Amino acid sequence: MKIKYHHNENLYMTELDSTVPEIDITDYNETIANIFPQKACVVAWMYDRVFIRMIENGDILFDTNKQPANCVDPDYLRQMRIFTKDKELYLYRSGGKIKHRLREDNFNGAGTQAVIASQVLFGTRAEKKDSETIITEVRGTRLTMPFPNINVDDNQQRLMLQTVNYVDFHEETCQASYVDCRFLGFAHSFGKVYC
Repeated sequence: MKIKYHHNENLYMTELDSTVPEIDITDYNETIANIFPQKACVVAWMYDRVFIRMIENGDILFDTNKQPANCVDPDYLRQMRIFTKDKELYLYRSGGKIKHRLREDNFNGAGTQAVIASQVLFGTRAEKKDSETIITEVRGTRLTMPFPNINVDDNQQRLMLQTVNYVDFHEETCQASYVDCRFLGFAHSFGKVYC
């Protein structure tokens, strides 16, 4: 199955093969570099800010400078998602400790029901810089995206966060519910995929 990126299909059900392998993390930088040897997106929620960047070989790319992933102070980390279209490493704080979940997907496989959703992000104006675009909203919302030349407006051109929302069924009641969610990537409403 091929992932659909079409501006009229912002929510649809699909079937894929999804696994959640057990991993033991002793060194987060090394683990991130091993899981994501190529570029990946990272969204990190800190207690004092949220940032969206690219990560390459364990280094978070801030503008033209590379900084190691440990530049994210673990004392301030609430959660972090590092992802590509095929997998996500989710780090989150729970009970005072940082926990993790790795999820890997094969969109040509079967066995797991999921809903692919596209959430429109705030931002109807774009200020383009060399390696990033700053998207703003009239009321003050500001997103710095690590992609150059994003076009947005208040009509049809919007940037979206795409997610995979995993569905499971309760055997006794036959009720379906979401059991997990992961980030898939960022996409433009007219089809260009970022990350």
